[in-house]
Amino acid sequence: MRFISFRQLLFTCICGLSISTVYAEPFSFVVFGDLNGGGCERNQRALAVVDMMSAESAVDFYISTGDLIDGYATSSCFAASPADHVAGGGCGSTEPDPVRRAALDGNMKALMKPIMEDHPVQPGLSASFFPVVGNHDDNWGSGWYPDPCGTGICEFLGPHPQAGKQPWERYIDPQDHDPGNVCSLDESTSTHSTYFYYSFEYRNNTFIVLKMNADYYNMLSCNGHVDCAAYCTDPALFADPTRNARCYSIHQYDWLREKLQAARAKGTEHIFVFAHAPLLGDGDGHNPTSSAYAIRELLESHDVAIFFNGHNHAYQRTYRVRSSGDADPQKDTSGTAYITVGVAGAAVNAAEPRAYTAASHRDWVSYGDSSGGTSYEDKMAGYMKITVDGRKITGEVKSLGVSETRYPGKVVDSFQFGAAPVVDTDGDGIPDAYDRNPGVVASPDCVEDVGGYVELSNQTYEAAESCSASTAITTGVLVTVGSAANVTYHAPKVQLFPGFRVFDGGRFAVKKPASQIPVVAGCRLFPADSIWNTPATDLPLHPDSNAFIASIGEDTALHPDFGSQWAGNDIGIPFDVIPENQPVVPVSFEYWDESDRPDKSCNSANADEIGCYPIPENPTIEGQPAKDGDRHVLLLQQGSCMLYELFAADNTSGSWTAGSGAIWDLGLNQQRPLGWTSADAAGLPILPGLLRYDEVYGEGEINHVIRMTSNTIRSAYIRPASHSDGRGGSDLSHPPMGLRLRLRADFDVTGFSPVNQKILRALKKYGVIIADTGADMFISGQHHDDWDDEVLHALHSVKASDFEALYTGDAIAYP
Repeated sequence: MRFISFRQLLFTCICGLSISTVYAEPFSFVVFGDLNGGGCERNQRALAVVDMMSAESAVDFYISTGDLIDGYATSSCFAASPADHVAGGGCGSTEPDPVRRAALDGNMKALMKPIMEDHPVQPGLSASFFPVVGNHDDNWGSGWYPDPCGTGICEFLGPHPQAGKQPWERYIDPQDHDPGNVCSLDESTSTHSTYFYYSFEYRNNTFIVLKMNADYYNMLSCNGHVDCAAYCTDPALFADPTRNARCYSIHQYDWLREKLQAARAKGTEHIFVFAHAPLLGDGDGHNPTSSAYAIRELLESHDVAIFFNGHNHAYQRTYRVRSSGDADPQKDTSGTAYITVGVAGAAVNAAEPRAYTAASHRDWVSYGDSSGGTSYEDKMAGYMKITVDGRKITGEVKSLGVSETRYPGKVVDSFQFGAAPVVDTDGDGIPDAYDRNPGVVASPDCVEDVGGYVELSNQTYEAAESCSASTAITTGVLVTVGSAANVTYHAPKVQLFPGFRVFDGGRFAVKKPASQIPVVAGCRLFPADSIWNTPATDLPLHPDSNAFIASIGEDTALHPDFGSQWAGNDIGIPFDVIPENQPVVPVSFEYWDESDRPDKSCNSANADEIGCYPIPENPTIEGQPAKDGDRHVLLLQQGSCMLYELFAADNTSGSWTAGSGAIWDLGLNQQRPLGWTSADAAGLPILPGLLRYDEVYGEGEINHVIRMTSNTIRSAYIRPASHSDGRGGSDLSHPPMGLRLRLRADFDVTGFSPVNQKILRALKKYGVIIADTGADMFISGQHHDDWDDEVLHALHSVKASDFEALYTGDAIAYP
């Protein structure tokens, strides 16, 4: 799932009455891979790359994507210990400096000294260099976690500054690796480097390092892929080394999922993931059913910014193709970037854009080339420098540019995503796009009157009155401004959205949002390009539309499955708005392996089935007081704008239980992992698909897709759905989960009440999405005591034959 990115705003006194916004400072890191030398020419090139990297300005840390050494052949092996490398005749025999001579002769500790020892460790970091273990590094010997200190690796990593700690504890907290949560394994039985994966935080960004060599295809989740109990607890099966290794991989997959969930739950700015083997691009072992596919889905569903890898001695920057047949790379560079940067000691051609369409087995576009040149004159070794500045990420690939002139350096590729260039005509600190008066310098002692919700660089501000030095705005984040009277202001409450930066210049620059995205309790319900907010008017008809409508039943009436009361019970799906500081309580899940459980604070026993959810004392439960039915609980948290949803929720025993639970970040587009349910059978969120009383009876239109159920659903789903509980088996005439339908444009809405006309217009513009098994043509809405049930019943005259099914992608079979 994807979780919203939050920027923490800190306002400090600068002078007079001006208000200044202080951000986390920009920072940079260098990524390089496949340094493994071997032979004098390669060793010389690797040393030149290290020299060039260490000369970069303003670098906070370095990270390798693996294969520091060529560990398969001792005759060409970079090694930590001088006794291990081949010094006879010596590549560095003419080098006067002993450290550089050792580096040229193949001593890895000497080679990496400028990065690992000479470079200062920044506050908040445990080291200046962070390693990924590659397939060649696996042959370095013992010393990787969880092994005790060995000769080569431990000499290379260096002693831990605290007595009694292993060198690898600079990177790994042993408490963070507990495979007992999944397979009840003892890590001490593993081979070297099996568990060398870890994560760290820096300036509100999350960095995740995976142990994923060429064996990424074994990195499978227990759920839906293998029987974890059989593979990991049966002694006979566990004795099989292949299955044993698979269990290790399973634990890492679940560890990765929990790290991604936790990062998004706490509001990390960006997530960067590093491994050795590629997941996309040349050499990815592309297969829609492989674990590489599943891992990509996991990364993308949590809005990972960049996945870095080595292994291929190449440079490539690759993106998923989002529209079938579109071969233009410029149109497909959204989402997670997959970057191969295995060129520190190898070779790479200049970056030439090339594209692969969704035809045949390719579904990606790439910048760069995986092939090498024919001679060193047309090959280049190098690295990548990444700079993070708020939401903006810039990257530059630098190469030695080997040619007749010695290592002149060359920029092979550069890119930027995030913030756009800033234009500020009047120089008052407010970009023109957000400035009410772009030709007039605003007064620095006043927060502008914005009137209603407005979008300001990365945030939405609540309505604020115009102010003076004696005015206090009483909601939101504390702001202190310096003045003779030492006036304290409270800035309007903010909700952060990606893609912008904050500019104030002494007052808050504002711009009203252009889009009509649904907003509930100050939270917009997913981004503008979310499937929930995307009109269906331009979507093509599904080739099986007639069959789907026939399966539902052409004469089946449209039925509003919401209102006030029916047979003494509430009808419709309610939701509660909860404060940001709502305490969490433990919830025991029946389907815990498909439920979100990132918060462990209430789970003292660390039980797999327990998750911590902010449930108030008396939440509204769907269908209450009846004890049957789906009993959904929907909780929208103000401030954080996180959505918590439960299925089959119950508290009759005094402790909360539920069938399943999902946590949604309303600021980002989210997708569940393949095969996962949510609180809804399709693996989708519920709240954004509900017809709400305030939008139906309020001003304006209904601007979102509407949730619908169907009785006979195929055992398949269309993304962003991820699950099906369909009763229709594999019969292709039955609709899959996630199918969108639209009321025909020629349907005559005259004669319906104004309320129903508004609903019918939404059905024409946005349509419905099949999200659950239930009665055919039942559309969902919020429970509200004031619904006029008789008015809603008039919608029964609309039939299934008045709808048409739409194509938004191919169905994926379940399971």
